[in-house]
Amino acid sequence: MDSENHNCVETTKYSAEERMRFYPFDTADIIKIVSFDNLGDSAIEHTLPMKGKEIDFAKITEVKTLSKDEVRKLTSILYNVTYKGEIFIESGVGCYNPRNAILFYDSDGHLLEFIELCFECTGSRLSSEKISLGDLCNQKWVYLENFFLTAGIKIGALRDVR
Repeated sequence: MDSENHNCVETTKYSAEERMRFYPFDTADIIKIVSFDNLGDSAIEHTLPMKGKEIDFAKITEVKTLSKDEVRKLTSILYNVTYKGEIFIESGVGCYNPRNAILFYDSDGHLLEFIELCFECTGSRLSSEKISLGDLCNQKWVYLENFFLTAGIKIGALRDVR
């Protein structure tokens, strides 16, 4: 029965206003989703391309600045898509080849935080322990992947691109 509990259910646990009070949504003025693909350069580790403490946009393939409505949809996926029941064992990931990220910026355009995503193996890296992806139920990654695709970000989210 525990494996059935790993499936996702959509809830209304948090209102849009409550979700926007979660960090870093409460401090970010601009939220972007991006894709990057370093497959052509085997010397580059597959991580979000950075120049110091900022994103290296020369190595970013696709960028989408989210509207307020898109941010509400994203926070609903993160915080209102949850486990169907009680969970006793969480499974780990076997690979890590991220090609997508959610970026959080302040009003001056400086990077505050990021969430790096690997749709291929359902892994992530958070820039801060203060960030949460919510419950990582089985279909959460499908929800996130579809969100990226709907927003126009295809690399990393399309299964035939991998």
